[in-house]
Amino acid sequence: IAGNTFDYPALHGQAIMSAGYSFVSASKSAAVEGELLNTDDYSAVDLILGKEKQTKLGRPGVTPLRFKTFDTDLQKSITTYCKNGGRIFASGSYIASDLWFNPLAPAKDSDKVFAQDILKYKWRDNRAAIDGKIKFSASPLTTKEGEFTYYNTPNEESYVVESPDAIEPADSCAYTALRYSENNLSAGIVFGGSEQDHWRTVVFGFPFESLKGDTVRNALMKEILDFLLK
Repeated sequence: IAGNTFDYPALHGQAIMSAGYSFVSASKSAAVEGELLNTDDYSAVDLILGKEKQTKLGRPGVTPLRFKTFDTDLQKSITTYCKNGGRIFASGSYIASDLWFNPLAPAKDSDKVFAQDILKYKWRDNRAAIDGKIKFSASPLTTKEGEFTYYNTPNEESYVVESPDAIEPADSCAYTALRYSENNLSAGIVFGGSEQDHWRTVVFGFPFESLKGDTVRNALMKEILDFLLK
């Protein structure tokens, strides 16, 4: 697919290094099986979901759905990680709609509870925007103003984001940090902890790597890490 470079850990890592941190990368299965999420070796987790969602491969009824954003094992690992004071950033086009609104898989209450109670977001809408523009909303993430753009048409640089998710805060201590410019729907949330829940999350309803320009990604990643690692 045009623009799909498959080097997104490096792209994210460049932004992380620009913010003054080092990084290592691992596949989702390696992270779960190797218990990389539950170690003190890392300050935070950056989960790259891209355009991942439950998908049908092979003959229906014979081959199970694959590529769920948050499968059971990953949910368990993230839950343990967060309850131990974790810091996690997750982004992807179907980060909410895969759990709430995937036509191939009936929504499960347990999936919604995980998203709302642990990552602190809930689904508002799929196909939330079409013009590719996002703006800051005043929040604990930043009080800065500004607008940036993600790739929303075919190009040679990046895959296309046709259907980003609108997500909303699911906790009284969570806030909208980004909005889609064309309709003001919430595009990203932040959670800075509460009296009961001592962890931090940043969740975007679009892929971080789809943002146009190193300068934009570097600046936003610094805001994210500064918030998570306070």
